[in-house]
Amino acid sequence: MTTTIETITPEIAAQMLKQNKNNRPLMALNVRFLAEQMRAGAFKTTHQGIAFAKDGCLLDGQNRLQAVIQSGATIQIAVTRDLDESIFSVLDTGKIRTAGDVLHIQGYENSNLLGSTVKMIKMYERNLRGGDHGVITVKQLSITNEQIRQYIIEHPDLLVSVDFAKPKEKNVNLLQPTIIAFVHHLLSTSYSNRQTTELFLSKFVSGAELSEDCPIYNGRQYILKYVLTRKMPISDKVNVVLHAWNNWAKGKKLKRYTMPSVAANMRYVVPIQYQI
Repeated sequence: MTTTIETITPEIAAQMLKQNKNNRPLMALNVRFLAEQMRAGAFKTTHQGIAFAKDGCLLDGQNRLQAVIQSGATIQIAVTRDLDESIFSVLDTGKIRTAGDVLHIQGYENSNLLGSTVKMIKMYERNLRGGDHGVITVKQLSITNEQIRQYIIEHPDLLVSVDFAKPKEKNVNLLQPTIIAFVHHLLSTSYSNRQTTELFLSKFVSGAELSEDCPIYNGRQYILKYVLTRKMPISDKVNVVLHAWNNWAKGKKLKRYTMPSVAANMRYVVPIQYQI
């Protein structure tokens, strides 16, 4: 068995894929993710790469090779040759390291919540630029664990938002902690101060001391009634909260709640500055 770091062009990748005899089906989402990373110059050379059996058959790396072709990029990657074909059954059987895993290793508390909050921030930003909209999942977002870690380093105030959201995790039927942390970060860094933001979110989560014409009350009741019969998309919950913020910030009174028009157009609500 020998391993070397080699330069792989789209042409070389195509030749290597011709040796793909008995591999599993391509993972389209993984290929697209890797291609985007390669195209952006964010693909990293690690111990993981391409592997060939003693007879030249491709054992591992078909998704990486396909991503090279799809991206048109040239990469440096580890290539291992002369492996026993019997190892194919144990390739890639380990657990994929999540953002939460990486952040935990880095010493961050609430690492899973921290990672999911960064992803929600990026989904929101992408949507405002005209990207996809819907329930926020990893499949909808191309972002590496390293990019998540770097975002946290550049935005240390996000730790405050996650710390605020963590005790609220028992209210997941109303708002998941990720939504609370995201809204806290969004509002307190750009549209209000921390004290006002936390007052608003605390009222939304607890429902305490709210009149029936209060926008917070109406938004909260809308979510609670909705989830009694079906699951509410996270993106819709975010829109309800931000819409309630806009009406509350303007001092409006409401008799009943209606979803904002932007939700019908598959877009997110943009908050306003607190005016009272």
